[in-house]
Amino acid sequence: MGFFSSRRSRHVVAVALLAGVLLVSAPATAHAARLRIPRIGLNVGTERYLNDGPRVYPGSAQPCEVGVSAIAGHHLTHTHPFLNLHKVRPGDSIFYGRCDYTVIGKRLVRPWNTGVLRWRGGTTLVLTSCWPDLHAKYRLVVFAEHFDPTLFRPPFLL
Repeated sequence: MGFFSSRRSRHVVAVALLAGVLLVSAPATAHAARLRIPRIGLNVGTERYLNDGPRVYPGSAQPCEVGVSAIAGHHLTHTHPFLNLHKVRPGDSIFYGRCDYTVIGKRLVRPWNTGVLRWRGGTTLVLTSCWPDLHAKYRLVVFAEHFDPTLFRPPFLL
């Protein structure tokens, strides 16, 4: 399943990214997984409402599922789970559910740039937060990949 599997999902995600909030609610059991980022000391559960903590974007892949798992979190307001998200670096580990991801990069984008949430192959985790302090001018986006060693097949040695 792709992240943008339906027309409604694309519209809801675009509106949510533009507004900087997730306005729709998911079922209480959807994606009830922990998010842990050792570099910044974050260890929280994903929540049903963004004001209560990190919130999974509607239509996201489950942890370790092929596709895009996307999570939004506040930078300064409410529970501010992503206060130090800017401190993560390529190579850092992020644990979401029972899946471990490795940070491969980060960038700042305008709120209307929903392309950062598109699936480009693999098992991807995307974390988004407003940036800079006290503004919603940009979104800080962190990209991480899950590398499944069981899928790696070394070539035969002759």
